[in-house]
Amino acid sequence: MTESALRQWVKQATIDQSGGNQGSLTTQELTALRKDLKRVEMERDFLKKPQPSLHGRATTL
Repeated sequence: MTESALRQWVKQATIDQSGGNQGSLTTQELTALRKDLKRVEMERDFLKKPQPSLHGRATTL
């Protein structure tokens, strides 16, 4: 474990205890944002894939 990693953990624990004031995000908020980002990226990737058309040919959006 590096000193900088430990320092970051302590900093994040302080943010979590204070409720994320002054624009800092709590661990819970970061986790929710990462989950939302993953969902949006999956939706984007799905929309990039060619979709079958009604006439049997693949079309792109």
